[in-house]
Amino acid sequence: AVQMNANVLNMMVVNEWGQAYWPSPYLPMQPELGNEDRFRAVAELAKGAGLQVSGMWGPSPAPMQSQRHPDWAHRTREGGKTGWGAIADERCFHICMNTPYEDLVNQVVDQLFRDYPIDLLALDYYNEELCWCEYCRQHCLEDTGFDINSERAPYGREEVHRQWHEKRLDQQFLRIKETIAR
Repeated sequence: AVQMNANVLNMMVVNEWGQAYWPSPYLPMQPELGNEDRFRAVAELAKGAGLQVSGMWGPSPAPMQSQRHPDWAHRTREGGKTGWGAIADERCFHICMNTPYEDLVNQVVDQLFRDYPIDLLALDYYNEELCWCEYCRQHCLEDTGFDINSERAPYGREEVHRQWHEKRLDQQFLRIKETIAR
């Protein structure tokens, strides 16, 4: 990176399966690393060379978490799980950020900025599609009085789910920003 005259090293800190490249109490560690803290080693080398360090993470596709917590899966209106790819012959499901996973994401971000020489975080993939999981249903009902899983939206309330979801996304990004600022 230095020979290329770069000023930032951007490294994936969590792989596409939701496994960390460092020891984390919140995420499973990438098993081929053993106990090696790969992120620390690379980040310290980059800092020593005068580079800024960026960690990149796409928290939405998290197969390891979706296997541990199937109720956290992002859902279609019909109740199906959304996702991509396969792990152990099963689909890899997206995680809904309106579940307790939002707290876990912020704990991971807090650990990264507290314990590592990191300057910024690039959110590689953060699913912004509407979700009909039970967590979204409960939170939307509490916040708006609207049941997203009702068969018909009452006249004039067709956009309530979308507007609520957009507001939640804004709140989630603000929370991540506040976590980083601390």
